[in-house]
Amino acid sequence: MNTKVFSFTLLVSAILLFSSCSWFKGGKSGAEDGGAAVVSINGKAVVSAKELDDAVNAIKQQQPMLEQVWPMMPKENLLAIYGEIAKNLGDASIMLEEVRAKGWDKSAEYKKEMQRTQVLIERDMAVREFQKHIFDSIVVDDKDAEDFYTKNVMTDQSFKRAPFMTSPEGIETFAVRVESEAAARDLVAKARQSSLQQAAAAAKKEVMPLGVLSGQSMTTDVAILQKVFSMKSLPSIDFVQGMDKKSFYVVQGVRKQGAQFAPYASVKEDVKKVVASSRFPAKYQEELKKLHDQYKVTVNNEFLNSLVKNAPAAAAAGEAGEAEEVAPEVAPAA
Repeated sequence: MNTKVFSFTLLVSAILLFSSCSWFKGGKSGAEDGGAAVVSINGKAVVSAKELDDAVNAIKQQQPMLEQVWPMMPKENLLAIYGEIAKNLGDASIMLEEVRAKGWDKSAEYKKEMQRTQVLIERDMAVREFQKHIFDSIVVDDKDAEDFYTKNVMTDQSFKRAPFMTSPEGIETFAVRVESEAAARDLVAKARQSSLQQAAAAAKKEVMPLGVLSGQSMTTDVAILQKVFSMKSLPSIDFVQGMDKKSFYVVQGVRKQGAQFAPYASVKEDVKKVVASSRFPAKYQEELKKLHDQYKVTVNNEFLNSLVKNAPAAAAAGEAGEAEEVAPEVAPAA
């Protein structure tokens, strides 16, 4: 059963995209970073273990779903992900070597773009550093954290992941693999008359306990998941053809099981980070206002109005409606 619920192909495609983003640029070379050499060029380390780890963490921050499924991901998939990231970092390194060897980095256009990029990177780093200091200044005591966890653990999306959620909501499931549709139909009929265990034993077939299946189940045939999730009542027995189009499975959904969560004591520090994150936006706006007052920030509204005034007709079509001011959403630099 090698078909995954989580589309691994899409995941790798996302990694290929993100590994070309700005936060993969501007760092030290692998030789300067230290640690084991992951990628080398002519014997010289250009991507270190630390740089690879930084890249993985950056991808996790950009892809919350990946952060949730990472602990449950099969080792072969993890190896493929690490391989794709290392390849992309290595490709960028050899392209840098080639650009330098050709002297293309000496052009005025290249230097101008490099200066512009450095300014953008410095601004981005300053924003993250400012946010980090604000986040680190938020103190959450044990009682507040425990009260928040107890009250919100079942509903807050922040807790719908490891290490808080130890087992997702799902359906306890068993399955029996057979060779043909006729065999599947026969086993279903006999199982409904007795039990799946008895019918499988009589047919000399193994009953596979699949555990509690959920949308996060990554190693179970998608067809089995679709079948058990479509059952209108439980317990229920039915059959389905596997995604490989070669096997059939007799599937038994036994009962629904609610999500299971870790006790507060074992996730205390992580809970405090969640609470701090919930307090971050207000604290951030408070500190940002202080900076505005300190540095006397002004915005040239006359210039902004000129941009709107000179905008194409299609862009200006919304002027008749009321303008709604929306504050930008700010994520804490946890």
